[in-house]
Amino acid sequence: MPFRNFFAKLGQYSNLALALIGSFSFVLYLFLGRLGIASVPDRITETMYYFFALLAALFLLLLGAAMTVKAAAPNRRDQRIALLVIVVGAVLFRLALLGQSPWLSNDVYRYLWDAQLVDHGVNPYSFPPAADELAGFRDATIYPKMDHKNVHSVYPPFLQLLFWTGRKISQIFYLQAFLGLKLIFVLADLCLVLVLFRLLEQVKLDSRWAILYAWHPLPIIEIAGSGHTDGAGALTLVFAVIFLLQRKYFFAIIFLALGFLVKFFSVLFLPFIFVAAWKDLNLKKAGQLAALFVFILAVSYAPFVAAGEKLWSGLQVYSDKWRFNDGFFSLIFAGVHRLLPDGLVKSLMIPSGWDITIEALTTRRIDLALIISKAI
Repeated sequence: MPFRNFFAKLGQYSNLALALIGSFSFVLYLFLGRLGIASVPDRITETMYYFFALLAALFLLLLGAAMTVKAAAPNRRDQRIALLVIVVGAVLFRLALLGQSPWLSNDVYRYLWDAQLVDHGVNPYSFPPAADELAGFRDATIYPKMDHKNVHSVYPPFLQLLFWTGRKISQIFYLQAFLGLKLIFVLADLCLVLVLFRLLEQVKLDSRWAILYAWHPLPIIEIAGSGHTDGAGALTLVFAVIFLLQRKYFFAIIFLALGFLVKFFSVLFLPFIFVAAWKDLNLKKAGQLAALFVFILAVSYAPFVAAGEKLWSGLQVYSDKWRFNDGFFSLIFAGVHRLLPDGLVKSLMIPSGWDITIEALTTRRIDLALIISKAI
Protein backbone atom coordinates (compact mmCIF):
# COMPACT_ATOMS: atom_id res chain seq x y z
CA MET A 1 0.00 0.00 0.00
CA PRO A 2 2.73 2.58 0.82
CA PHE A 3 4.38 1.69 -2.48
CA ARG A 4 1.09 2.25 -4.33
CA ASN A 5 0.62 5.61 -2.59
CA PHE A 6 4.16 6.57 -3.56
CA PHE A 7 3.42 5.86 -7.22
CA ALA A 8 0.19 7.84 -7.01
CA LYS A 9 2.05 10.86 -5.64
CA LEU A 10 4.83 10.40 -8.17
CA GLY A 11 2.26 10.43 -10.96
CA GLN A 12 0.81 13.71 -9.71
CA TYR A 13 4.21 15.43 -9.72
CA SER A 14 5.85 13.48 -12.53
CA ASN A 15 7.14 16.50 -14.45
CA LEU A 16 8.66 18.02 -11.32
CA ALA A 17 10.26 14.66 -10.53
CA LEU A 18 11.69 14.43 -14.06
CA ALA A 19 13.09 17.96 -13.76
CA LEU A 20 14.78 17.09 -10.45
CA ILE A 21 16.19 13.83 -11.82
CA GLY A 22 17.42 15.70 -14.88
CA SER A 23 19.09 18.35 -12.71
CA PHE A 24 20.95 15.75 -10.66
CA SER A 25 21.96 13.94 -13.84
CA PHE A 26 23.28 17.16 -15.38
CA VAL A 27 25.50 17.77 -12.35
CA LEU A 28 26.91 14.24 -12.67
CA TYR A 29 27.60 14.73 -16.38
CA LEU A 30 29.48 17.94 -15.54
CA PHE A 31 31.62 15.92 -13.12
CA LEU A 32 32.04 13.25 -15.79
CA GLY A 33 33.23 15.85 -18.28
CA ARG A 34 35.81 17.18 -15.85
CA LEU A 35 36.90 13.64 -15.00
CA GLY A 36 37.86 12.93 -18.58
CA ILE A 37 39.71 16.21 -19.01
CA ALA A 38 41.60 15.82 -15.74
CA SER A 39 42.54 12.14 -16.22
CA VAL A 40 46.28 11.42 -16.44
CA PRO A 41 48.12 8.12 -17.06
CA ASP A 42 49.46 7.69 -13.51
CA ARG A 43 45.93 7.99 -12.07
CA ILE A 44 44.05 5.92 -14.63
CA THR A 45 42.87 3.31 -12.08
CA GLU A 46 41.48 5.96 -9.76
CA THR A 47 39.91 7.74 -12.73
CA MET A 48 38.13 4.57 -13.85
CA TYR A 49 36.77 3.97 -10.33
CA TYR A 50 35.23 7.44 -10.39
CA PHE A 51 33.96 6.87 -13.90
CA PHE A 52 32.12 3.65 -13.03
CA ALA A 53 30.72 5.19 -9.84
CA LEU A 54 29.29 8.09 -11.84
CA LEU A 55 28.00 5.69 -14.49
CA ALA A 56 26.20 3.60 -11.86
CA ALA A 57 24.63 6.72 -10.36
CA LEU A 58 23.44 7.86 -13.80
CA PHE A 59 21.85 4.47 -14.46
CA LEU A 60 20.02 4.67 -11.13
CA LEU A 61 18.73 8.12 -12.05
CA LEU A 62 17.60 6.76 -15.43
CA LEU A 63 15.73 4.00 -13.60
CA GLY A 64 14.06 6.67 -11.47
CA ALA A 65 13.10 8.58 -14.62
CA ALA A 66 11.59 5.42 -16.14
CA MET A 67 9.55 4.80 -12.97
CA THR A 68 8.35 8.41 -13.14
CA VAL A 69 7.21 8.00 -16.75
CA LYS A 70 5.39 4.79 -15.83
CA ALA A 71 3.53 6.58 -13.03
CA ALA A 72 2.80 9.72 -15.06
CA ALA A 73 -0.73 10.78 -15.89
CA PRO A 74 -1.69 10.04 -19.52
CA ASN A 75 -2.96 13.54 -20.35
CA ARG A 76 -1.67 15.58 -23.29
CA ARG A 77 -0.68 18.69 -21.32
CA ASP A 78 1.55 16.76 -18.91
CA GLN A 79 2.98 14.81 -21.82
CA ARG A 80 3.98 17.96 -23.74
CA ILE A 81 5.71 19.40 -20.67
CA ALA A 82 7.48 16.08 -20.05
CA LEU A 83 8.72 15.93 -23.65
CA LEU A 84 10.15 19.43 -23.25
CA VAL A 85 11.93 18.37 -20.05
CA ILE A 86 13.29 15.27 -21.81
CA VAL A 87 14.62 17.29 -24.75
CA VAL A 88 16.20 19.95 -22.53
CA GLY A 89 17.85 17.22 -20.44
CA ALA A 90 19.09 15.39 -23.54
CA VAL A 91 20.65 18.59 -24.88
CA LEU A 92 22.29 19.61 -21.58
CA PHE A 93 23.72 16.15 -20.87
CA ARG A 94 25.37 16.04 -24.28
CA LEU A 95 26.65 19.62 -24.04
CA ALA A 96 28.33 18.70 -20.75
CA LEU A 97 30.55 16.20 -22.60
CA LEU A 98 30.83 17.90 -25.99
CA GLY A 99 34.05 19.79 -25.29
CA GLN A 100 35.70 16.84 -23.56
CA SER A 101 38.77 15.40 -25.26
CA PRO A 102 37.94 11.75 -26.07
CA TRP A 103 39.69 9.52 -23.55
CA LEU A 104 37.65 6.30 -23.39
CA SER A 105 38.25 5.65 -27.09
CA ASN A 106 40.58 7.02 -29.75
CA ASP A 107 38.39 6.09 -32.75
CA VAL A 108 37.73 9.77 -33.43
CA TYR A 109 41.36 10.24 -34.45
CA ARG A 110 40.97 7.62 -37.18
CA TYR A 111 37.89 9.53 -38.35
CA LEU A 112 40.01 12.69 -38.52
CA TRP A 113 42.76 10.85 -40.38
CA ASP A 114 40.33 9.66 -43.05
CA ALA A 115 38.84 13.18 -43.27
CA GLN A 116 42.31 14.62 -43.82
CA LEU A 117 42.94 12.21 -46.70
CA VAL A 118 39.59 12.96 -48.35
CA ASP A 119 40.21 16.69 -47.96
CA HIS A 120 43.48 16.31 -49.88
CA GLY A 121 41.94 14.16 -52.61
CA VAL A 122 43.48 10.89 -51.38
CA ASN A 123 41.40 7.70 -51.43
CA PRO A 124 41.12 6.70 -47.74
CA TYR A 125 40.78 3.01 -48.69
CA SER A 126 43.97 2.80 -50.77
CA PHE A 127 46.60 2.77 -48.03
CA PRO A 128 46.71 2.16 -44.27
CA PRO A 129 48.04 5.05 -42.15
CA ALA A 130 51.42 3.33 -41.69
CA ALA A 131 52.03 3.11 -45.46
CA ASP A 132 55.06 4.99 -46.75
CA GLU A 133 52.84 6.68 -49.35
CA LEU A 134 51.07 8.59 -46.55
CA ALA A 135 54.15 9.64 -44.60
CA GLY A 136 53.57 13.28 -45.50
CA PHE A 137 50.22 13.33 -43.69
CA ARG A 138 51.55 12.22 -40.32
CA ASP A 139 51.55 14.84 -37.60
CA ALA A 140 52.02 15.01 -33.84
CA THR A 141 48.31 15.46 -33.07
CA ILE A 142 46.33 12.77 -34.89
CA TYR A 143 48.65 10.01 -36.09
CA PRO A 144 50.22 9.04 -32.72
CA LYS A 145 46.78 8.65 -31.11
CA MET A 146 45.44 6.13 -33.64
CA ASP A 147 45.36 2.36 -33.23
CA HIS A 148 45.55 -0.22 -36.04
CA LYS A 149 47.81 1.89 -38.24
CA ASN A 150 48.43 -1.09 -40.53
CA VAL A 151 44.72 -1.63 -41.29
CA HIS A 152 42.93 0.03 -44.22
CA SER A 153 39.89 2.19 -43.46
CA VAL A 154 36.70 0.27 -42.61
CA TYR A 155 34.33 3.24 -42.68
CA PRO A 156 31.78 3.41 -45.54
CA PRO A 157 31.37 6.38 -47.91
CA PHE A 158 28.57 8.28 -46.16
CA LEU A 159 30.63 8.27 -42.97
CA GLN A 160 33.61 9.55 -44.96
CA LEU A 161 31.44 12.48 -46.06
CA LEU A 162 30.45 13.17 -42.45
CA PHE A 163 34.10 12.97 -41.34
CA TRP A 164 35.09 15.48 -44.03
CA THR A 165 32.21 17.80 -43.06
CA GLY A 166 33.24 17.67 -39.41
CA ARG A 167 36.81 18.56 -40.33
CA LYS A 168 35.58 21.53 -42.37
CA ILE A 169 33.40 22.79 -39.51
CA SER A 170 36.40 22.73 -37.18
CA GLN A 171 38.52 24.59 -39.71
CA ILE A 172 35.93 27.26 -40.51
CA PHE A 173 35.09 28.04 -36.87
CA TYR A 174 38.62 27.49 -35.50
CA LEU A 175 37.52 24.64 -33.23
CA GLN A 176 39.52 21.74 -31.87
CA ALA A 177 39.88 19.12 -34.60
CA PHE A 178 37.53 16.59 -32.99
CA LEU A 179 34.82 19.11 -32.06
CA GLY A 180 33.36 19.50 -35.55
CA LEU A 181 32.89 15.74 -35.77
CA LYS A 182 31.30 15.62 -32.35
CA LEU A 183 28.88 18.39 -33.29
CA ILE A 184 27.65 16.43 -36.30
CA PHE A 185 27.15 13.19 -34.40
CA VAL A 186 25.55 14.89 -31.38
CA LEU A 187 23.11 16.72 -33.66
CA ALA A 188 22.24 13.41 -35.33
CA ASP A 189 21.75 11.88 -31.89
CA LEU A 190 19.42 14.68 -30.79
CA CYS A 191 17.47 14.34 -34.04
CA LEU A 192 17.13 10.66 -33.21
CA VAL A 193 15.47 11.58 -29.90
CA LEU A 194 12.89 13.71 -31.73
CA VAL A 195 12.30 10.99 -34.32
CA LEU A 196 11.77 8.44 -31.53
CA PHE A 197 8.91 10.60 -30.24
CA ARG A 198 7.29 10.23 -33.65
CA LEU A 199 7.94 6.50 -33.87
CA LEU A 200 6.48 5.82 -30.43
CA GLU A 201 3.41 7.87 -31.27
CA GLN A 202 3.01 5.97 -34.52
CA VAL A 203 3.00 2.60 -32.74
CA LYS A 204 0.54 3.90 -30.10
CA LEU A 205 3.00 4.14 -27.22
CA ASP A 206 3.60 7.04 -24.85
CA SER A 207 6.24 9.29 -26.45
CA ARG A 208 7.74 9.90 -23.02
CA TRP A 209 9.31 6.44 -23.20
CA ALA A 210 11.89 7.96 -25.54
CA ILE A 211 13.58 9.01 -22.29
CA LEU A 212 15.06 5.50 -22.14
CA TYR A 213 17.30 6.51 -25.03
CA ALA A 214 17.44 10.29 -24.63
CA TRP A 215 18.80 10.07 -21.07
CA HIS A 216 20.64 6.75 -21.38
CA PRO A 217 24.27 7.21 -20.25
CA LEU A 218 25.86 4.92 -22.84
CA PRO A 219 24.88 6.76 -26.05
CA ILE A 220 25.54 10.09 -24.33
CA ILE A 221 29.05 9.04 -23.30
CA GLU A 222 29.82 7.18 -26.53
CA ILE A 223 28.60 9.92 -28.89
CA ALA A 224 29.03 13.23 -27.02
CA GLY A 225 32.04 12.04 -25.05
CA SER A 226 33.92 9.79 -27.46
CA GLY A 227 32.57 11.11 -30.77
CA HIS A 228 31.28 7.76 -32.04
CA THR A 229 29.03 7.40 -35.07
CA ASP A 230 26.25 5.25 -33.60
CA GLY A 231 23.64 8.02 -33.44
CA ALA A 232 23.92 8.74 -37.17
CA GLY A 233 23.47 5.06 -38.02
CA ALA A 234 20.51 4.65 -35.67
CA LEU A 235 18.85 7.81 -37.02
CA THR A 236 18.79 6.54 -40.60
CA LEU A 237 17.54 3.15 -39.46
CA VAL A 238 14.68 4.61 -37.39
CA PHE A 239 13.65 6.75 -40.36
CA ALA A 240 13.59 3.57 -42.47
CA VAL A 241 11.36 1.86 -39.89
CA ILE A 242 8.96 4.82 -39.76
CA PHE A 243 8.59 4.88 -43.54
CA LEU A 244 8.19 1.10 -43.58
CA LEU A 245 5.32 1.36 -41.08
CA GLN A 246 3.77 4.06 -43.28
CA ARG A 247 4.22 1.79 -46.33
CA LYS A 248 6.38 4.41 -48.01
CA TYR A 249 8.83 1.84 -49.28
CA PHE A 250 10.74 4.18 -51.60
CA PHE A 251 11.85 6.40 -48.72
CA ALA A 252 12.35 3.39 -46.45
CA ILE A 253 14.87 1.86 -48.87
CA ILE A 254 16.71 5.17 -49.32
CA PHE A 255 17.20 5.58 -45.58
CA LEU A 256 18.12 1.91 -45.21
CA ALA A 257 20.83 2.38 -47.85
CA LEU A 258 22.10 5.45 -45.99
CA GLY A 259 22.07 3.37 -42.82
CA PHE A 260 24.21 0.72 -44.52
CA LEU A 261 26.62 3.46 -45.58
CA VAL A 262 27.04 4.31 -41.89
CA LYS A 263 26.63 0.92 -40.16
CA PHE A 264 26.80 -2.23 -42.28
CA PHE A 265 24.42 -4.20 -40.06
CA SER A 266 21.50 -2.16 -41.48
CA VAL A 267 21.45 -4.58 -44.43
CA LEU A 268 19.83 -7.13 -42.10
CA PHE A 269 16.61 -5.12 -42.40
CA LEU A 270 16.54 -5.27 -46.20
CA PRO A 271 14.54 -8.56 -46.31
CA PHE A 272 11.82 -7.01 -44.13
CA ILE A 273 11.30 -4.10 -46.53
CA PHE A 274 11.52 -6.42 -49.54
CA VAL A 275 8.93 -8.87 -48.17
CA ALA A 276 6.61 -6.06 -47.01
CA ALA A 277 6.73 -4.41 -50.44
CA TRP A 278 6.21 -7.77 -52.14
CA LYS A 279 3.09 -8.49 -50.08
CA ASP A 280 1.71 -4.94 -50.23
CA LEU A 281 2.59 -4.21 -53.87
CA ASN A 282 4.07 -6.97 -56.03
CA LEU A 283 7.30 -8.84 -56.68
CA LYS A 284 8.35 -6.49 -59.49
CA LYS A 285 8.07 -3.40 -57.25
CA ALA A 286 9.95 -5.17 -54.47
CA GLY A 287 12.70 -6.09 -56.92
CA GLN A 288 12.94 -2.48 -58.06
CA LEU A 289 13.39 -1.38 -54.45
CA ALA A 290 16.19 -3.91 -53.97
CA ALA A 291 17.79 -2.64 -57.19
CA LEU A 292 17.53 0.94 -55.88
CA PHE A 293 19.32 -0.14 -52.69
CA VAL A 294 22.17 -1.65 -54.73
CA PHE A 295 22.27 1.41 -57.02
CA ILE A 296 22.68 3.82 -54.08
CA LEU A 297 25.54 1.71 -52.73
CA ALA A 298 27.20 1.53 -56.15
CA VAL A 299 27.00 5.31 -56.65
CA SER A 300 28.37 5.91 -53.15
CA TYR A 301 31.35 3.60 -53.63
CA ALA A 302 32.04 4.70 -57.23
CA PRO A 303 34.48 7.53 -56.29
CA PHE A 304 36.60 5.02 -54.36
CA VAL A 305 36.70 2.01 -56.71
CA ALA A 306 40.32 2.74 -57.65
CA ALA A 307 41.25 1.14 -54.32
CA GLY A 308 40.14 -2.22 -55.75
CA GLU A 309 40.05 -5.06 -53.25
CA LYS A 310 41.50 -2.72 -50.62
CA LEU A 311 37.99 -1.29 -50.29
CA TRP A 312 37.17 -4.36 -48.21
CA SER A 313 40.53 -5.48 -46.79
CA GLY A 314 40.23 -3.40 -43.63
CA LEU A 315 36.70 -4.65 -43.05
CA GLN A 316 37.89 -8.24 -43.48
CA VAL A 317 40.58 -7.81 -40.82
CA TYR A 318 38.11 -6.11 -38.50
CA SER A 319 35.48 -8.85 -38.94
CA ASP A 320 37.99 -11.66 -38.42
CA LYS A 321 39.30 -10.19 -35.17
CA TRP A 322 35.81 -9.85 -33.70
CA ARG A 323 35.67 -13.63 -33.29
CA PHE A 324 38.29 -13.42 -30.54
CA ASN A 325 35.95 -11.39 -28.35
CA ASP A 326 34.60 -14.71 -27.15
CA GLY A 327 32.37 -13.48 -24.34
CA PHE A 328 30.50 -10.96 -26.48
CA PHE A 329 30.45 -13.20 -29.56
CA SER A 330 29.12 -16.15 -27.55
CA LEU A 331 26.30 -13.99 -26.19
CA ILE A 332 25.32 -12.86 -29.70
CA PHE A 333 25.61 -16.37 -31.15
CA ALA A 334 23.49 -17.86 -28.35
CA GLY A 335 20.70 -15.42 -29.19
CA VAL A 336 20.95 -16.07 -32.93
CA HIS A 337 21.11 -19.85 -32.42
CA ARG A 338 18.07 -20.00 -30.15
CA LEU A 339 15.83 -17.36 -31.71
CA LEU A 340 16.38 -17.76 -35.47
CA PRO A 341 14.17 -20.56 -36.89
CA ASP A 342 15.71 -23.13 -39.24
CA GLY A 343 13.16 -22.25 -41.91
CA LEU A 344 14.24 -18.60 -41.99
CA VAL A 345 17.92 -19.57 -42.22
CA LYS A 346 17.15 -21.95 -45.10
CA SER A 347 15.07 -19.45 -47.08
CA LEU A 348 17.20 -16.31 -46.59
CA MET A 349 20.78 -17.42 -45.89
CA ILE A 350 21.41 -20.69 -47.77
CA PRO A 351 21.57 -20.58 -51.60
CA SER A 352 19.40 -22.96 -53.56
CA GLY A 353 21.26 -26.15 -54.42
CA TRP A 354 23.16 -26.32 -51.14
CA ASP A 355 22.68 -29.32 -48.90
CA ILE A 356 20.62 -28.34 -45.84
CA THR A 357 22.76 -29.88 -43.12
CA ILE A 358 23.26 -29.08 -39.45
CA GLU A 359 26.75 -27.82 -40.33
CA ALA A 360 25.36 -25.46 -42.99
CA LEU A 361 22.74 -24.06 -40.61
CA THR A 362 25.33 -23.56 -37.88
CA THR A 363 27.77 -21.87 -40.27
CA ARG A 364 25.13 -19.41 -41.48
CA ARG A 365 24.23 -18.57 -37.87
CA ILE A 366 27.91 -18.00 -37.05
CA ASP A 367 28.19 -15.67 -40.07
CA LEU A 368 25.19 -13.67 -38.87
CA ALA A 369 26.57 -13.47 -35.32
CA LEU A 370 29.88 -12.17 -36.71
CA ILE A 371 28.09 -9.49 -38.73
CA ILE A 372 26.05 -8.35 -35.73
CA SER A 373 29.09 -8.37 -33.44
CA LYS A 374 31.15 -6.28 -35.85
CA ALA A 375 28.33 -3.83 -36.46
CA ILE A 376 27.68 -3.29 -32.74
